[in-house]
Amino acid sequence: MKLGWILLFLSFNALALECGNIPEGTVVRLDQGNGTLAKAAVQDQDGIGSCYVNQASLMLQSTLPGNPNISYLSLGVFYANDVNLPNQREKGNKKYTVPEKKADNTVVEDGSTAIDAGSGCRAINNAVERQKKTGIGSLCRTQDVALEHNFFDQQGNYQDPGFIQDKSMLQASRFMNAYQKVFGYAFEKDKKIQEKREEADKFSLALRNFVKGQSDDYFEKKCVNKDPAILINAVQDSLIRAAAKKIDCFSPQMFIPDNTRDQVCKSFKKVGILLLNDKKNSKVTAYLNADVKEKIKKDMSTFYQSKGGYGDMLNKLREFYRSFAAGNQSQKDSFVDLMMTSLSPEHNGKLEDSYKQVALGQIDKCKTDNMLSFFKDKQEFLEKAKQDSILCNYMDILEGTSDLAGVLPQGAFTNMSSFLDFITAKAGLNYDDAMLALIASDCPPEKRIKVPATLRCESVRMSYDTQDFAGSVPSKDATKVILENRTKMFEGLKKGIGTGIDICTKFWKDDSYDFNKEDPKTRSSTCKSTGLHGFHAITVIGYRCKNNRIEYLSQNSWGPNWNLDNKSYEIENGKIWMDEDKIHMNLDNINYLSQ
Repeated sequence: MKLGWILLFLSFNALALECGNIPEGTVVRLDQGNGTLAKAAVQDQDGIGSCYVNQASLMLQSTLPGNPNISYLSLGVFYANDVNLPNQREKGNKKYTVPEKKADNTVVEDGSTAIDAGSGCRAINNAVERQKKTGIGSLCRTQDVALEHNFFDQQGNYQDPGFIQDKSMLQASRFMNAYQKVFGYAFEKDKKIQEKREEADKFSLALRNFVKGQSDDYFEKKCVNKDPAILINAVQDSLIRAAAKKIDCFSPQMFIPDNTRDQVCKSFKKVGILLLNDKKNSKVTAYLNADVKEKIKKDMSTFYQSKGGYGDMLNKLREFYRSFAAGNQSQKDSFVDLMMTSLSPEHNGKLEDSYKQVALGQIDKCKTDNMLSFFKDKQEFLEKAKQDSILCNYMDILEGTSDLAGVLPQGAFTNMSSFLDFITAKAGLNYDDAMLALIASDCPPEKRIKVPATLRCESVRMSYDTQDFAGSVPSKDATKVILENRTKMFEGLKKGIGTGIDICTKFWKDDSYDFNKEDPKTRSSTCKSTGLHGFHAITVIGYRCKNNRIEYLSQNSWGPNWNLDNKSYEIENGKIWMDEDKIHMNLDNINYLSQ
């Protein structure tokens, strides 16, 4: 009997450190084939501290019918509104901003952004409870949240290298705090609140009248402007695409020789300087000749003279190309046809929009696309506002308006009215709704996704004792924990459900570090203050058996190009493979979804 217990103990250790009954080479992934996360976007939240709701959104996506991409920003804001902000009104609206220490050691109180969502499980469970209370779906699709879908790349992943989400959230919070200092906080109940609200209404009306009076002239000038760059870029791109179809024009030295006998090739040289960068892949670089650019600028008005339709502009473009064509009539036709058919859909669309705006006066689309630019030109905007007898008293707020417009992506608000609502009607007296207007303006209640009422997220805290790791191999208790979690994660992955893990990432920088081997009294503060990032939330979306070790695939939220200086980790498209034991040695919480 004693021998049986010894063998059982040894098998526990072997299973924890090895693949056990999982065959070598086995790979299970939710992000490939028909997996529940095969169409999941790799998120890029760098700068806004939302990793817990990034984790929550991915876990939810893996369980919902159709597996839609879920907005992490709306999840975070819903949680902040429901749980955090109501209890912090007397402190002001600081839940979206955190202090930041500068290089000179000065501290800016609202220097950076952080969406405090508590944890992935809290955000998910709050979404369920919110839905029960309101009867309204509590999830937004990513496509309905401008501060996310504006950053999709061609592969369907997020790219926000300019930290625009961070800047937008930060400037929005700064603006609303400044607004409330003037017009009153929502929690105020003093006698002056009615007076402040009347003052806010007066400001709002004055601003709307000002914008209505000034914006028409502004957009009339901006949208009917004959911009040579639109045509220059279209011609240059067409030249590149056309030359890529005639690689035989290029010499072994990768340029078109002066003595070429091909008349189309000669025509190319009359339009620009071309270099063949990669013959195998037909990659060409082109620069328009100075006389070609000058002719475009000189003849700009002729492209917009006819009111007969966009086809007239294209006919003018054909005439323009013919003026540079070499050879006989047939050879000239070949060059012109090649250039015209090489006009890309992107540049064709820009030319058509330009024609409709300038020649036909159709500027509604231009106004929508450039709505925020009216406020972005701070000097012109503020100078004109100073001349208004009411607005001149609120220059700090108007300066904040310009700063906010300067960082928002154009698609954040679809029209002038919605932006004015954000900075007036919703800004100070209803802070929560204002942030939702910024985050989820295109996600009204009727478009929201409902969470299954039975869905529940359980967060399990890792509570090892230091003595568990006295030797080089984890003790039986720690090994048992690893095995239990392996079983639960495998069960979840078999059902297509991702598992959230909260880790101390110091081991990404220092291979020798293990969070759970540190002194329990000090390890949390050590993790926060040292290492690569401190505590972080990611999502397990697969596993494999490699070299008789179990490794888990986890999706991060730092963009598809994220990588580590530590090259011992295999990272692909924002996802990282990590050893099972190493994860557990640095695991703080593990989050399981169930229905």
